[in-house]
Amino acid sequence: MVVPWSPTDETLCPGAITVELIVDTRSGGRSLTNKQQFVQADAGFWRIILHRIRIRSNAEVLAHRTRELQFNGRSGTVLIPVYDRKRAPIPPGGAPIVATADDPIPANAVSANIKVTTGAALEPGMGFSTTAGRYYRLRTVDTPAGSPPIYPVTFRPPAREAIADNAPLEFDRPVCLARLENDTAMNVMLDLMRDATPTVPFVEDV
Repeated sequence: MVVPWSPTDETLCPGAITVELIVDTRSGGRSLTNKQQFVQADAGFWRIILHRIRIRSNAEVLAHRTRELQFNGRSGTVLIPVYDRKRAPIPPGGAPIVATADDPIPANAVSANIKVTTGAALEPGMGFSTTAGRYYRLRTVDTPAGSPPIYPVTFRPPAREAIADNAPLEFDRPVCLARLENDTAMNVMLDLMRDATPTVPFVEDV
């Protein structure tokens, strides 16, 4: 079950956030000539940590407890907001971004063409998500062509599943399909039974 969570929901609103792609590498160690070779074992996964979640009122305590019951440990998934709006290509006036896949993107692909109907130029490092809640970051962005512009890009991690032609891509308020990193991640210790600033880690559901 996917736990409902709007990107504008103030519940579990963090003071800071870490979004990191965990990539597993292996090495056989250094050779006699002091050289070392690394092999990437898989495509990696996103780890998202919500730091310093504000709990200051009775309503916020109850909201945190409600989320804890909804998640039910690691069994529940959630489309967790990535809170990266400042790096979205928002045009003057703050209008929402409209971007779509210009061609079908097969599963495991790392390149695509993205059409931006509304918004400023795409840049490496920007993040976006699909309607399925899969989160990606742009690795390279080539010179666009056409009007509206179509950008040839590469991204990471590889596409978790196929993305259809003209499928919407969310740059403005991206999300990531994730679950709690461990069953006790929502545990909170209230100071004098009132206040707390817990940190809650999530991992991508892959």
